[in-house]
Amino acid sequence: MLRTNSLALVIAIATLAVQYVYAASCGVIESDTDFQGNDLANAPASSAQDCCPICDANPSCTGFAFGWGVCYLKYGTLTRISKVGVSAGAMAPTSSCGVIENDTDFQGNDLANAPASSAQDCCPICDANPSCTGFAFGWGVCYLKYGTLTRISKVGVSAGAMAPTSSCGVIENDTDFQGNDLVTASASSANACCPICNANPSCSGFAFAHGSCYLKYGPLVRITKVGVSTGVAQASTSQCAPVEPNVDYFGNDLECTPSIVTPDACCAKCTANSQCQLYVVSRFGCCIKFAPGARQVNLDPSLNAFAAFRSPPATTLKVVDATSSPDIRVDPISYSYVAGAQWFPTAPQVITTLLDNLNTTLSRQVHGAEPEQLMVVVEAGTNTIMPFTSVTSLGECAALVGAHGETFFTYLSDYGICLGHQFLGSSSKALLRRGAALAPSAPVLSVAKAIPVDFALPPAMPGADDRACVSACQASSTSRVCAAATRSSTTCALFGPLAARSSTSIAGWLTSAFVATVKPNLPVFSSPTKVHIYTTAHQDDHELFMSNTFHYSIADAATKVVFVYTTAGDDKDALDSWRIARERGTLAVSTAWVDNLGKFNSNPKTETVTVLNRKVAKVTVGNVVHYFLRIPEYGVDGQSGYMELVNNQRPIAPVDDPSNPYANRNAFKTVLAAIYASEVNGIKTVKFHAQDPQSEQPDHPMHYATGQLVWDIVNAADSKWKTCAPQDYYYDYQRWLDEVNVDKPVVYDLQRYAWLRMSQAIYYSNSSVLFWSMHSENLGRTYIRRSVNTNAGPC
Repeated sequence: MLRTNSLALVIAIATLAVQYVYAASCGVIESDTDFQGNDLANAPASSAQDCCPICDANPSCTGFAFGWGVCYLKYGTLTRISKVGVSAGAMAPTSSCGVIENDTDFQGNDLANAPASSAQDCCPICDANPSCTGFAFGWGVCYLKYGTLTRISKVGVSAGAMAPTSSCGVIENDTDFQGNDLVTASASSANACCPICNANPSCSGFAFAHGSCYLKYGPLVRITKVGVSTGVAQASTSQCAPVEPNVDYFGNDLECTPSIVTPDACCAKCTANSQCQLYVVSRFGCCIKFAPGARQVNLDPSLNAFAAFRSPPATTLKVVDATSSPDIRVDPISYSYVAGAQWFPTAPQVITTLLDNLNTTLSRQVHGAEPEQLMVVVEAGTNTIMPFTSVTSLGECAALVGAHGETFFTYLSDYGICLGHQFLGSSSKALLRRGAALAPSAPVLSVAKAIPVDFALPPAMPGADDRACVSACQASSTSRVCAAATRSSTTCALFGPLAARSSTSIAGWLTSAFVATVKPNLPVFSSPTKVHIYTTAHQDDHELFMSNTFHYSIADAATKVVFVYTTAGDDKDALDSWRIARERGTLAVSTAWVDNLGKFNSNPKTETVTVLNRKVAKVTVGNVVHYFLRIPEYGVDGQSGYMELVNNQRPIAPVDDPSNPYANRNAFKTVLAAIYASEVNGIKTVKFHAQDPQSEQPDHPMHYATGQLVWDIVNAADSKWKTCAPQDYYYDYQRWLDEVNVDKPVVYDLQRYAWLRMSQAIYYSNSSVLFWSMHSENLGRTYIRRSVNTNAGPC
């Protein structure tokens, strides 16, 4: 399978025949039209017409959308939608068989045969077999062929070859590939992942589940996983040594697959497993092996047996360019990376110590408490490492690092850990290279970072300007890869990551900023007909424990969503900075959610409202309202907080109104009930959500106490909501390590993005806190413990 790393090469080849290709393969280009989903790749262009040859040069491309100077290539079956300012065109379908040649045969490589009335009838038969690359027809029979074919002259026989296509071989159900996550893309089936993988030069295979393709890189190891399907990018036989016909190597099987009967497909199977050293394939199937066993020769030719060893992997490190986006509202983030490299010292004790310290710190962390410092300083203080845990892909790693204002990163896929590197020294300017050569008209990319001397690549090179230094970096032929350069007068110093001990360690650097773009000209939310109220103790409780429910509340354009937080979430912080950071974090989550759904203006409206003669902070974002009641969790003495108030031990004042305490639990409950009444006023359809006070241990005492307040208000004897308002009560800690159960990919992906935005907001409020790593392992769970009045209402 031919795969190119250079989009510029594709464009150059396509441009040679622009007029012909456009006329032959593109239909009418429709204005104000887009194709829904199915994104394959993108490329710069000056017009929609220029997208046609770019699409035509990519065998996986079935159409394109053009907008704002960019061609968005598409794959698979396409659905048109209306979109102002975008133009779309579809490629005309072409036959998968080329010219059928008379008096011609293909030598050997027989796969199967089937009856047919003509050579033309062989084409769809071959096309339906993923291993078939061509056919010969004679005397009413199609002889299907596999692999690379050699034409020979044969009177009375006709032959045709299939047009080259990207192929992913046999897709295996209930299997996954362990680690090595590259990027994630939406797809309708495992088969639809194939062109997406083939369009990415770093992709060696994929796993498909719940509407998402998880692209993989490097050597892959299959594991059993129910509900997941996997495929590999079709290997060429150059990835395996020349075949030995009629040979077997007995035993040492890693896996045998009866449905694979060709050397090409068996080689692909072998190269997708890092433990495979060789394969044996016959008409009975493909067996990949971890070591050669006893060699058996001169097998019966009717077995169609072939054996081949896997070619040794190339050891040269290579820069790969990629893009990824964690959300539809984030511009694609460009980055470059080198597999088998890292931006920290290679001594084994460095990573061991880092992981041990990280695990120890996280194990001490209590939910709601102000997080401990996670950052680690190495290399004499010039490399501060920002560890992000439970990171699912290289693209997510790049997004996290970019969102937190850094450029350089190392992704340890075996551990699911992303390390951002704060190379200190803002007076220095690092000039960044990409895998693709710097175009004459392209600006030189730079960041204000001083890369430590540990990563220097001698010798220094001459360079009259920044562009010359980037070119010197690009042309560097050292065993390590040059990633960046600095210039002093006319001298360029080159820098690159160190070679890692594992190919699953990836060193990368961002070449574009993290930019979230809000959909313009959206209306301000008004006139709700439903209200859903979520009351929790802390600002991040609903994000962790209720995301699969509140997503659909926010997504309903007729629903007002109300989040009420009873505590300040301040731990014992006398300076109040942790409370402020958490409030900014939860507002960032709501903003991300509202922006993603794209229905309402998300500009925040901040106000102080009066509730029963008390001043209460209220912030509205789109159709989401937030109330911050700000009762201190513990007070500065540890004994003057929320639990003391709700247990009627002493009066407690909000942190933002210290001279006006609540006398007791009932006084606080009355204000909470008044907020409900105010938000429900005039709306008949209402639903309540809370943490369950009846849940089993373990859970936070403030979760139980807040849930009990909600229960007491809504189910009081005189409550107008007691019988007409549905109520859901949730598990918290009890299920936060259970199976991930939120809807994929919609809620799963959006929750992870929103958690990123929360971490970003908290970090810019308090740069000692990497909040992502506090509970990223707990994302993806929403478990309702009990529901009351499920089908009741309206009130």
